[in-house]
Amino acid sequence: MNLFKSFSLYSIISIITAGVPFLVMPILTHYLSPEDYGKLSLFNTYVSILIPFVGLGTGSLVSIEFFAKEKAHFRALFSSVLVVPFVTTTLYILFIAVTGNNFESYLELSYKWILLIPIMALLTTLSEQLYTMLINEKKAIIYGKAAISKTCLEVSIVLILIIVMGLNWQGRVFAWLLALFPISAYAMYYFHKSSWVKASEIDLKWVRQALIVGIPIVPHVLGKFVVNQSDTIFIAKMINVGELGIYKIGYQFGFIIS
Repeated sequence: MNLFKSFSLYSIISIITAGVPFLVMPILTHYLSPEDYGKLSLFNTYVSILIPFVGLGTGSLVSIEFFAKEKAHFRALFSSVLVVPFVTTTLYILFIAVTGNNFESYLELSYKWILLIPIMALLTTLSEQLYTMLINEKKAIIYGKAAISKTCLEVSIVLILIIVMGLNWQGRVFAWLLALFPISAYAMYYFHKSSWVKASEIDLKWVRQALIVGIPIVPHVLGKFVVNQSDTIFIAKMINVGELGIYKIGYQFGFIIS
């Protein structure tokens, strides 16, 4: 597939994956109260902030080494790096399990939803790693099928949980979670199918190297989220969650226009 066709296909996929959720926004705003939308925005923000701390930027070395001339060590590298998000997520879950109740009032979320944040961050990290590897391999068709299928599944579940079952913002989160599970499972299957994962080849040397490359990237990624999403936390704490919901709806329209 030539460069122009690849670019066109990725552009179409991006428009579809970004446009479909936008089209269902009128339905969500009809069934969700401003406070529900505000809590949903807070949850999304906390997941986004945690994502860089789950992978610790180790995926950067994977992409670098994928294009290296010498690929004999790639399986050991990939297997080693893939361990990192599972280890960090386990540590975050344990930390929240012990201290989560202390953060309820500060985060404006109940304990069970705070506990779900690192799980969502892990599944998102796995799906993003899949998308990155498909792009690296120039497999635009598979990338498109995976991304669009995930988006359509998520939207379908959202409509069922919110309209049919009457769930509030929790229904939107559950839809996100239920859509992430199959794409993450497919990611693990694809990694194994591509012979990139083998437990016996996990090497701390590669973990250390990946952390050396990746950790300096974390502040940069975090800074982007702080600039783009810190307003969510400020409005929730300085005014209230209901006003945050109204603001985020307007923000989404403004983002599309910009």
